[in-house]
Amino acid sequence: MNKLLFSFLFLLNILIITLVIKDEFKTKKQTLHCLSDITLLFPQQKANITLDINAMPSKNKGVMSIQGNYLSGDDKKNIRRDIYFTWEKNDSVIIFNSSHINITKSIDNIKDVEIEYILPVFFAREGHKMRLTVKKQINNGYMFSVGSRPVFFCSSIL
Repeated sequence: MNKLLFSFLFLLNILIITLVIKDEFKTKKQTLHCLSDITLLFPQQKANITLDINAMPSKNKGVMSIQGNYLSGDDKKNIRRDIYFTWEKNDSVIIFNSSHINITKSIDNIKDVEIEYILPVFFAREGHKMRLTVKKQINNGYMFSVGSRPVFFCSSIL
């Protein structure tokens, strides 16, 4: 009887572990996580930004984290904010809608007006939309484009 109970519990444990691992793998496959280093050059300004995108396609929501610096002449400002978003897909175009923006005030000292000069309003104010075409690339990354013009490449993070 003890052998039968032990065998049953052993098989039950293997089944539970298998289901947990399978569920964990399934959850990881359902997230898009990528990272992009972007340099923006303007006649009198320059911005170096790291964009970290975490998205859950099954829930149509995610967060974009941006951090970096903005130089205007000799004036250097820092950027650090998390933009929570929802999205909808229209053919190959994804429409991102900023639902909440968390600014790390101890780091981020740039004005929203300055952000709007270098990035879409989506990164500065809640409730604004940004339309991008997103195409998965062969090398496990994503190309983000406006129309047919590539804007940035985002490398997948496993």
